[in-house]
Amino acid sequence: MNLLKFKIQKQLYKLKAKFSGDQAAQSKITGEELREYWSNPPDDKNKPEAYKDETARSDYLVSLMDQYAKKNDQIFELGCNIGRNLNHLYINGYMDLSSVEINTGASEQLRKNFPEMAANSQLHNSAAEEFMATLEDNSFDIMYTMAVLLHIHPESEWIFEHMVRATKKHLIIIEAETSVEYKLYARDYKAIFEGLGMTEVFSEPMPVMSNYMTRVFKK
Repeated sequence: MNLLKFKIQKQLYKLKAKFSGDQAAQSKITGEELREYWSNPPDDKNKPEAYKDETARSDYLVSLMDQYAKKNDQIFELGCNIGRNLNHLYINGYMDLSSVEINTGASEQLRKNFPEMAANSQLHNSAAEEFMATLEDNSFDIMYTMAVLLHIHPESEWIFEHMVRATKKHLIIIEAETSVEYKLYARDYKAIFEGLGMTEVFSEPMPVMSNYMTRVFKK
């Protein structure tokens, strides 16, 4: 998706949002267009390098893992981008790491910036929709997301079932639940994942990300 097309679609969204309170009606971007955008974002705000230095977020994630995971647990990140979170886990003793990331450029920068972690982890470059359905049941002890599910198109919400199916112990969700903007989809993740059979064991407003919620679910 080129920058001009992105800007035009964003302006159209803003106009439509003025006349509709319905999220599905507000965003006319298709699932295919959304995946195309995230495979190579044209705007500087969402370039991979923009995510490298948000270390406070990764420190927070490590503190959660210390409560719910063992050092030898199999841990999977859905949407790892440049790999900042994975590297923080790695240098804190979590060695069995896997991830999937749609953005090829981000995956390349991950390997360049964090070569040791990359060499010792299972990293997949693919759309979540293509990858999640291939996982076996209980593939990972811990699965987590940070600011990723809000970019999943409504037509792809079926991947939530695969997240539950592939998680053995805990699912950690750090996501915006109220923002309704271009390319963002607000959801009640407590209702979604408890509706899929998991039990919420912890929740709090994410202290270093405004308007985000942390939720931990147990299988």
